[in-house]
Amino acid sequence: RCLMRSITEFLKNFLIFIVILQILPPLFTSVKEQYYGLIAPKARVAVVPISGMITSSERYIKTVREFFKDPSIRAIVLMINCSGGFAGSSQEIHHALRAFKLAYQKPLIVFVENICASGAYYVASAADRIVVTPSAFVGSIGVYIPQPQLDEFIGQFKARYGVIKSGEYKTAGDPFLPPNQANNAMLQSLTDDTYEQFVDDVASTRPHLKKSQHTEWANGRVFTGRQAVALNLADELGTRESVEQIIRKKVSIDGDIEWIKPRDERSFMARLFGKSSDDDSYLETFFKSMGELLNFHGPYAPLL
Repeated sequence: RCLMRSITEFLKNFLIFIVILQILPPLFTSVKEQYYGLIAPKARVAVVPISGMITSSERYIKTVREFFKDPSIRAIVLMINCSGGFAGSSQEIHHALRAFKLAYQKPLIVFVENICASGAYYVASAADRIVVTPSAFVGSIGVYIPQPQLDEFIGQFKARYGVIKSGEYKTAGDPFLPPNQANNAMLQSLTDDTYEQFVDDVASTRPHLKKSQHTEWANGRVFTGRQAVALNLADELGTRESVEQIIRKKVSIDGDIEWIKPRDERSFMARLFGKSSDDDSYLETFFKSMGELLNFHGPYAPLL
């Protein structure tokens, strides 16, 4: 009975702790926004993390649009740690950023600590300045369509696969059908046209990149940050402090800066069990803290 009572008490306290975590952050944020600015006004700079695979443009565009429209935000920083994503979504974010810059005339800076490749570089190329660490991975400008071929595999099991179609190219890319020259040519035309759009957009926003020399900087290769600067894919080597100094010069900030992050609009259950692009879930934070207390980091140890 004593053990069950202890377990029940622990679970009750843990649930209360979780509820408090849910309530306090919005409350503190509201109080801070209403009163802290009156006591100690700071220049506000927005920070938007972009990580994971880019599969949709909606969330990023909505967030960045709000920051551009907010008159209290002096500049915007994209913290990119992303290896790419879908071509359409990356292109949509790129074009939206260019439109927002033109409409609101605010500096847009990109900082890359680890990786900014393919679709992520498509996004980054719309910025006014790209700052990278020397060993960051940058570039991978190219387009591909995965085309697994499993027809021989299923044939080994004497299985048959067929389709009934209308439209000559409707089954192009189907992994269970043998590839043919016409389908491959059609898929190649898709990647070629998308690649040309990619190169055109990057060259038009990066004035020191010559489209006539795109085979040197847009051949699918990944470059280190130092190589990227030499090729004009990035503007300078630096750190987060370098980004801060760039912003101070661009918008004439002398005092403190208040770094504004996007609001976490996830539901309570998503915050409890899920993970956003930049913040841990409540449970993950709890177990990380326990690991710190026990001097055990498990999978959270640094990786090189």
